Amino acid sequence: MINYDDHDTNMITRVTVTEFRKYLARYIATVRYGSDYVCIRRKGQDPVYLISQADMDLIWERRDDLEVGPRNEDGQRSGNGLMNLWRDVLSSR
Repeated sequence: MINYDDHDTNMITRVTVTEFRKYLARYIATVRYGSDYVCIRRKGQDPVYLISQADMDLIWERRDDLEVGPRNEDGQRSGNGLMNLWRDVLSSR
């Protein structure tokens, strides 16, 4: 395993599935507070990411901004998100 305390930058490390299973608790600790993520690739399939709850909340918030629109000063969404408006334009053709 790599000691991340010795490095200032993000590192790319390749491990086998067996190593991943063995050190799963370390990977979870790495991503717990949103400072890092783990990308899992297996035999040419689409990658899977292990991310923190804070990062997932941010992804959901941004997705909702696109779908339903950004929040106003009252914390409500307008319903006029970019993706919603784009679907309306395409459906009117």
